[in-house]
Amino acid sequence: MQQIEKIARIRLIRSNKIGPVTFSTLLQRFGTAVDVIAALSQGVVVAEANAGSGSLITAKDAADRGLRSWLSPALPLIHGRADATN
Repeated sequence: MQQIEKIARIRLIRSNKIGPVTFSTLLQRFGTAVDVIAALSQGVVVAEANAGSGSLITAKDAADRGLRSWLSPALPLIHGRADATN
């Protein structure tokens, strides 16, 4: 299982109103947790992402699915390493 799918499963199971039965049902219907989250989402917000980060992978996947993406610029003076959204 890819890292992005593992993260998506964790995000999904921790979501409000998603219990074990709903989790299993959604996975059966959509196939992967990434696909479930995309189906439940209207868009993706990416804040302070590093180049090649999972956040940017999610934003690209959303764009490929025709969903909107909102990118927040990084604060280099504070973090210094979140340069991809600038």
